[in-house]
Amino acid sequence: MIAAMAVLTQERGVPHNSPYEVPVEADRSAVTTGSSPACGGVAQELAATFLLEYLGNTRAAYRSDLADWFGYCNHRGMDPLTARRADVAGYVDHLAQRGLGRSTVARRMTCLRGFYRYLVEDELLVSSPADRVRVRPPRPRRTPPLALEQVRALLAKADQVGGRTAALAWLLATTGARISGALGARVEDLRLGEDGGGFLDIVSKGDQPQTLLLTTAVVDRLRPLVEGRTDGLVFTTAAGRPWERNNATKDLQKVAARARIVAFTPHRLRATYITTARSVGCDLANIQDAVGHADPVTTRRYDHAVIDPAVHPTNWVSAALTGSAQPTPAAGRETKAPGSEGESLAA
Repeated sequence: MIAAMAVLTQERGVPHNSPYEVPVEADRSAVTTGSSPACGGVAQELAATFLLEYLGNTRAAYRSDLADWFGYCNHRGMDPLTARRADVAGYVDHLAQRGLGRSTVARRMTCLRGFYRYLVEDELLVSSPADRVRVRPPRPRRTPPLALEQVRALLAKADQVGGRTAALAWLLATTGARISGALGARVEDLRLGEDGGGFLDIVSKGDQPQTLLLTTAVVDRLRPLVEGRTDGLVFTTAAGRPWERNNATKDLQKVAARARIVAFTPHRLRATYITTARSVGCDLANIQDAVGHADPVTTRRYDHAVIDPAVHPTNWVSAALTGSAQPTPAAGRETKAPGSEGESLAA
């Protein structure tokens, strides 16, 4: 059990965030009862195998989640492979008492459900103790978009800095990509077209492949970064090392400060992309595909466009109740962009 905790928390940069201590010397013994594994050593090995199915941030987060669950089990003298539904429910209550947010609790339960489902599918367990445990859904978080004039100002300041900072800013603003996916982009996955544009294949959240359409403006800023190279990461440091997400975010925030944008995060460019695309009439399904959302509901959470009162359901229901004329939608799209209508980033 303790060994499981130790191994799961060894990876660099993965915060443990657990009240349970991990001793330096861990018991690596393994015991089985009948045909079912019944010890922390086996749980450790199974957890490591389960994590192989994930990459990057997802693997790091799930590693931390499993370490915390194993720590909870160890603290109570319980093996995670013999846990019952009541044990998992108790863990959920324990997380709430520790003050963890709903989104964190929900993610940890997603991890546990996946881990135990993996064991059931491999016939190592008969049933999952986590499947029917209820968790309060996280409150939906809406990332506020920027006005288009703010994005233009940000891109102008980024161009003054130049190099990878300008390339990243333009890539995020014009594709709606997540910064983690953009920073993981590789030279060999960049396809440049004859018209000046191109495509870039990246790995997005949940290890899902995603193809970004690149405009000429983005390609022009990417070319100096990849010139003469046939492989490796697109975004690197001067020493050729990966440009870490935290450092890239800080660089973009410095640019945003010069553009007088407060409370900036790279994700606000993603929210702006979705909101602007909706406001100019892009189909929701096309936007969903472009940003790599598995569910259109997720895409709508980023959509801050203002609904035209003429097409709002409240006005239609009121008209039906009062017998008045049905409202007439305004010409064109029923929403308005956060900037002026129909504006382009290149304006």
